[in-house]
Amino acid sequence: MPVDYKIYCFHGEPLYIGNFIERDMEAASLVRGYFDLNWNPSSVFKYKDDMDLSKFPKPDKLDEMLEYARILSAPFPFVRVDFYVVGDKVVFGELTFTPTGCLADYYTEEASKQLGDALVLGEKS
Repeated sequence: MPVDYKIYCFHGEPLYIGNFIERDMEAASLVRGYFDLNWNPSSVFKYKDDMDLSKFPKPDKLDEMLEYARILSAPFPFVRVDFYVVGDKVVFGELTFTPTGCLADYYTEEASKQLGDALVLGEKS
């Protein structure tokens, strides 16, 4: 199964990456990890105490995905750029402007502030 990467970009710059694995469409479940641009675990997600972040190896194509994300996100104040890695190829998924319909409850309070501060509407100076 392809591995799903979701790169959260503000004003053309990636801020963090969601990596979704073990997706089960029938059970509507998945395992997600969040990372900074150097693939260090990020504090933006409320993890279960037993979460094993070693399940999420740094992708070989990370730099390529980040470069594509910069290009695709450049015109927008915020967009999540989704990719899959299939074999040795990066495959574009979609641009998402309102992830989870803005109803996600799995961000920490610190993350909500960080994400809100990164979003500048109107002219960015």
